[in-house]
Amino acid sequence: MYLAPITMHNWREVAKLQVHPEQQAFVAAPTYYLALCQYGHLWHSRAITLNQDGQEQVIGMLMFAY
Repeated sequence: MYLAPITMHNWREVAKLQVHPEQQAFVAAPTYYLALCQYGHLWHSRAITLNQDGQEQVIGMLMFAY
């Protein structure tokens, strides 16, 4: 696994991520967090990627502030 910057090349894959139905009451859709990170200036994001068969696949995202 690797924490990759979210860029113009992978943001669509991050936006396609879905929250597990049991967690939807606690976690918003990834697109909300992408917008918050882009325009909020406090939060930063990374894509969680997995390299399988030479292909990098987005499997999650995280946010952090400092």
